[in-house]
Amino acid sequence: MALQFRSGIAYQENYVDSTAATTPLVFIHGAGSSHLGFPATFRYDTAFHTLTLDLPDHGQSEHKGLSSIADYADELGQFLTALGLQHVVLVGHSMGAAIALQLALCQPHSCAGLVLLAYAPPPFLDQNNLFDTNSDEPLEITLPMFKEKLFSSITDPLLRAHLSQPLDQLDQTVLRNDLHITRRYQPTFPETKIAIPLLYLVGQHDPFLDPHAQKALLAHFANPLVSKLPQAGHLLMWEYPVLVWGYVQGFLESIR
Repeated sequence: MALQFRSGIAYQENYVDSTAATTPLVFIHGAGSSHLGFPATFRYDTAFHTLTLDLPDHGQSEHKGLSSIADYADELGQFLTALGLQHVVLVGHSMGAAIALQLALCQPHSCAGLVLLAYAPPPFLDQNNLFDTNSDEPLEITLPMFKEKLFSSITDPLLRAHLSQPLDQLDQTVLRNDLHITRRYQPTFPETKIAIPLLYLVGQHDPFLDPHAQKALLAHFANPLVSKLPQAGHLLMWEYPVLVWGYVQGFLESIR
């Protein structure tokens, strides 16, 4: 499916087959990725209106030199406004989940639902040199350590190679910046419980998530739906695409 462009952002849009109105799903990828960071099962389901984008500085989108999660959330908000989308469900993975959360906090009226995959602020990242934007240490040393944790639950070598390719081809300063801003992002929550419906999915063996951070995040939502996949890691939607998409579909049905 060909990419479209709006407000400097490249995106892939899939319309529903039926005439029934559905709230658009906006998929937001993680660090160093693109719209291809979500399986085709998610992007092409004909029962839903979906938009899967390349964040600025990623994929085919314009380079804007963004330096914070808030910057990305602002750009996403402008993108949705330019498309005339006033009510959407945000689905974010890792860094994309941080962006989705920030946009939902800033514009709760436009968020019909929130799906956070493999994220809790702040993520547990211990390869300090990789996430230091001022570090001179070659990424040839630190990147393999990061990738080993990222793919720790994936045993299929072909899938590993497929998922690794974007990281190998990306400008490594972009990846450093992605990880740096995700690590330092601290959301500001309202004093009252957040009423936005939330689906929260994580892998039991995700090396980047602190259980205490997960608990603290969920405490801010009124009625979160929470599932922890027993054998999954950070890339749970690639390890168990049918299962994860089933959770998302069930969530969407519950908020219609």
